[in-house]
Amino acid sequence: MKRYVNFIGLIVLALLLMPGAAMASRGTARVSLLKKTSDEPSMAKSALKPEANWVIDGDEHRIILEFMPLEFMGTRGYLGEVSMDGKKGKVLSSYKEYDSYNHPKTGKDEKLRGKLYPKTVEFVVDPNRSTYNLTFYVPVMGEMGFGEQEARLKIEWPDGTGTMEEKESAEKKALPQNTSSPLNLEDGLYSLPVALWHESEDKPSMGNGALDQKAELLVKDGRATLYLGTKALKVSNIQASLCRVFYETDEGLRAAKPLAYDLKVDGESLPRPSIFALPLERKADWMKVKVDPKVAPMGDEPLNARLKMDFSKLQKMEMNQSQLLQRGERGGKKPSFKDAHSYVDKGVELIVPADGFDEDFEFYANALMGNELQSKLKNLKLPPGTKGYRLEARAPIQTIPKDFNGKVQSLGKQLTPQKMVRIAFPFKGTSAEVLNEKGQKIPSTIKNGKLSIETEQLGTFLIKTGGSIPKAKGGFTVKPPAKANAVKPAKAQAVKPTQRVTPKQVQKITAQPAQSVSPASASASESTASSESVDSAESSPDDEWDGEDALPEENQESDPVDAGNDTVGTSAEKDPLQEKERPGLIILFFILILAALGGGVYLTQKYYRLYMEELMYEADREREKR
Repeated sequence: MKRYVNFIGLIVLALLLMPGAAMASRGTARVSLLKKTSDEPSMAKSALKPEANWVIDGDEHRIILEFMPLEFMGTRGYLGEVSMDGKKGKVLSSYKEYDSYNHPKTGKDEKLRGKLYPKTVEFVVDPNRSTYNLTFYVPVMGEMGFGEQEARLKIEWPDGTGTMEEKESAEKKALPQNTSSPLNLEDGLYSLPVALWHESEDKPSMGNGALDQKAELLVKDGRATLYLGTKALKVSNIQASLCRVFYETDEGLRAAKPLAYDLKVDGESLPRPSIFALPLERKADWMKVKVDPKVAPMGDEPLNARLKMDFSKLQKMEMNQSQLLQRGERGGKKPSFKDAHSYVDKGVELIVPADGFDEDFEFYANALMGNELQSKLKNLKLPPGTKGYRLEARAPIQTIPKDFNGKVQSLGKQLTPQKMVRIAFPFKGTSAEVLNEKGQKIPSTIKNGKLSIETEQLGTFLIKTGGSIPKAKGGFTVKPPAKANAVKPAKAQAVKPTQRVTPKQVQKITAQPAQSVSPASASASESTASSESVDSAESSPDDEWDGEDALPEENQESDPVDAGNDTVGTSAEKDPLQEKERPGLIILFFILILAALGGGVYLTQKYYRLYMEELMYEADREREKR
């Protein structure tokens, strides 16, 4: 009897613990992207969802990373191929979008043509390690010649596993040997080949395409000044040029002197400098520098690099042959901050009246993304689809201390306008509300594709519409259709012709009307695949955010980009709803429970027979005793 009771208790305990044991084989972990050569956040950090799922299958541990689209200058871009420690992962789902890079017919990137961008990727990992080398491809940078980027993936395992491993701090590679010697040059002007090189690897830096490969060296009274030229590099709707250059000194890094403000950039009323001057004390193979090519996807932090100088090809030249020196001395001067000007950064315009600031400044505009945006929306109880910007005016940075590891931008003093300024955000909607970081509404006007406000303070601004998503023409809009029902367009809205492309039928492209969604039905259509406009042409600087478009719902616990049904799994026929409900897992639980119940019934019958036999045996013994 006792054995029977113990067994029944064991069965009940197994039934209670079995689902928990199954759940214990998966969980979540915090993840982040760090630079390859330092412990600073990678410029692609916003492309990785900070929470990853992990799965234990026998002795194999796997982690599932989710990559999110990057939004900048009114466009939406994606990461291409991703590998970890040189091994490609298993793509579990993809974004159902074609753009000017991966379009099956017109895609201009051979690596991506006809391929969908990965959304969730699974990698096999070692739970005793917390850092891995990650390589990913950025198509918009591929046009500039440096599409393949490297970073380090940091995993914070929930149980602390991997924290006892030998720390894989930044992969500090030994710098190439740098020979130097005294200049020993007679007075005069020289031509010197130069190039921007990666800070530790033998390959060009990201900003090399924006640097003139011929520099000029002026030697006067034994002192040498190096003149570097920069040029505008335009890719799609992104334009780059060297806006800031810092060179190495004994105390750290110092800003080179900008000259010749004559470099015109589309969408900006103020010219950029086209020449930088810096002192040169010795001949050397290279010198450490930091450069800011002002490329939106890279952010505002200047990049570490090396300025390579080929003194073996140094040639003396006549003064009348000079281009950089002459333009540097006679070129345009920097516009005075005391005058009224319009400053533009990443499509956001700051209109400042005369004497609007009491000292020189630089304007920076950055869209809020990821957790930073979600935190603001949660604190102010704003709906998904609200757009956020952080606007700053900072004093120009002159020096960077030696061994400084923080954000260079933090060295620039933050400045406040002395007068009312106007801010114009790119916008094509018909209605919106602008709020400051305290949630206070700011009066706004919409005109000529701009949403404008007047304010005495910069900082964080939030734009609330009925739902909005950045939209671009040419780089980031083409979507193959999903298995979803079309939404009936509102009567008051026009029908736009579009082209729809399916991933499998890349050779068959048909035109059909896009179906608009009225504000009243926007929420109802979030779970269905809506028609998207197709434009495989080149992106233009006029690409702006359309406040009328619906934004996939974002929240901290759910998928921030999948609510719009913009992904496909490994099977094109898979139902998105079934993916979320995990039918396989539910069936597995039912099988386990039925197996446990069946086993329990079998063992119950077995032990019941044994118990009855024991009772009969005891009864027989009692009869024999009598």
